[in-house]
Amino acid sequence: MAVPLQRQRHQEAEILRVLRELGRDPTALPRNDPGKAGPKAAVRQRLGHLPGWGVSVFNKAWERLRESGDIKDA
Repeated sequence: MAVPLQRQRHQEAEILRVLRELGRDPTALPRNDPGKAGPKAAVRQRLGHLPGWGVSVFNKAWERLRESGDIKDA
């Protein structure tokens, strides 16, 4: 069974919201320094404890945002 589109949009919107709260521009994310956590890890840390935000759910939502161009590296 596929995840309802409305839920996917909510997940994507939450990731973008947290990125902005962290002071990051989703369309110009910095590359990770070797050995240091980047913006993706910071967002996952903020959302990971919420119900329904497993690693797989988070990674799929992040990938959808990359494919759509809403998240880009600087």
